[in-house]
Amino acid sequence: MSSFQSTVRYDLGFGVVGEIRLSYPVKSQAGVIYSATPANNVVGRVFTQNTTSGLWGAGNVGAGGVTPSILSQPKEYTTSGGAGGALTPTLTMLNEQEGVFLSKGMIVLQVLTTTTPSLGDDLHFQQADGQIIAVAPGTAVASGNQLLALGAVYMFPQPNANGLILANL
Repeated sequence: MSSFQSTVRYDLGFGVVGEIRLSYPVKSQAGVIYSATPANNVVGRVFTQNTTSGLWGAGNVGAGGVTPSILSQPKEYTTSGGAGGALTPTLTMLNEQEGVFLSKGMIVLQVLTTTTPSLGDDLHFQQADGQIIAVAPGTAVASGNQLLALGAVYMFPQPNANGLILANL
């Protein structure tokens, strides 16, 4: 016999990584995803556009990689599944798939930190794979990372490391 739900897990009710939240001005553009390592084509990571090819790659793609933006809108994509089969849920996209890249707006992100992110923390990203890191304001940018200009923890940092945040870009 089943019973009514008696608890709501905060991390499940929070949102899906890459979803745009709140009524806030949004600036985004469509583009084609192409990374040297397709496993890095993950919704919610930072991508830059290669000015030579026009393709978007995870992290800083070089060749004049500009416009750091977040691969967003996870519910708009079709996927081929994951290791568990064709119907396995995944946020990893294939190369040569069209994506939506957000450069301004409120978005749900997962951050890599060893502590709980705080409101107002700056956002940096790893140039190799686009993973986002929340750091205290004014923290020097570590080697291999890059500042996500105007990116900050805006609301609802979850009380754990590597948690979800609502980021303002």
